[in-house]
Amino acid sequence: MDLSIIVVNYKSPALVLDCIRSIYTQTSSVSFEIIVVDNDSRDESESMVKSLFPDVTWLQMGYNSGFARANNAGVEISHG
Repeated sequence: MDLSIIVVNYKSPALVLDCIRSIYTQTSSVSFEIIVVDNDSRDESESMVKSLFPDVTWLQMGYNSGFARANNAGVEISHG
């Protein structure tokens, strides 16, 4: 694994899907993983991402932890 890409989400499923599509389209020369950390969106974000991109790792914080803490949680489980 060369690269870990961490995306923090809070109630923005369309933006997250666009971001993931762009990553898959534009990233071909390195091996990578995508980790989406959700700050307790309580919307359809998780089901939409998992159904369209099953290889993406979804980390549910369970509360709105803020941007920095969510990123740190993603780093903790990353492999790149």
